Amino acid sequence: MSTAIPVPAPEASTEGSWTSWKAFTSDHTRFLTMLPGYLGAYVLLTPFQTECVMMTVNTTRPKKTCPYCSGLHVELFRLCHNPVGDDQGISPTDPVVVYARAFCLAGGRGTEVTKELAKLADAIGPSKASCVNRLCWALLWGQSTGNSINNARDKILSLKLTSVSLLDLVILVWYGPLFIAIGILNAVLKRIPGHFPTLVSILLGVVFWIPQTVFIAPLGLLSLIRHFGVV
Repeated sequence: MSTAIPVPAPEASTEGSWTSWKAFTSDHTRFLTMLPGYLGAYVLLTPFQTECVMMTVNTTRPKKTCPYCSGLHVELFRLCHNPVGDDQGISPTDPVVVYARAFCLAGGRGTEVTKELAKLADAIGPSKASCVNRLCWALLWGQSTGNSINNARDKILSLKLTSVSLLDLVILVWYGPLFIAIGILNAVLKRIPGHFPTLVSILLGVVFWIPQTVFIAPLGLLSLIRHFGVV
C-alpha cells in the first residue's frame, strides 16, 4: 500500500461534516446505491470484521471522528466475538483494515480507493470486498451526519443564528431524531457485559440497517434526481 496520502475527491465530504449542498447531495447519491450491499455485509462478513472496518474508518482521521459513531461502534466492537481467537485488537495488516484506512484517507473516491479495492478483492473475494466498501460508505454517512447535527445544534445553542444555514436546519430536523435514538442506544449498550452470540450481532446489524434506510433513501432519491442519475 502506498504511503502517500490520497487527495480526497472535491465533491466528497472531507471534513467530517457537510457545509455545502453539493457535498451533501453528492454523498447521498452514493449512500443510496450502497444500501443493498451494506445490508449484505451482515451476511457475508463476520461481526468482528464489520466492526474492525467501522472502527478503522471512524478513527483514521481524528478530526472527522463522530461521537455517535464512536459510542455505537466502540460498544459493538466490544460486544462482538472474534472467531479466530481471544485477542480483540484490530490488526493493522488485516486486508479489511488496510482498505478501510485507504478509503477514509481518500474520502471514498479516487484511483487509490479503486486500487485498494482490487487488492482487497484478491485477498477476500469480490463479494466480501464489495460489502467492506459499503460498510465504509455507511460509516462516512454516520460521521458526516452526526458531526453536521452537532455543528447545527451548537450554532443554535450559542445563539449564532445568522450562521445557521438551510442545510443545517434540514440535517438537524431530518436526521436529529434518528441520532437521538442512537445516543440512547449507546447508553444501553454500555450496560451489557460480555459478548453477543454471532447471530445476535448479525440480527442487530440488520435491525440498525432498517431505520438508516428509511432516513437515507428519500434524500438519496432526491439527490440522484438533482445529479441527473450520476453517482
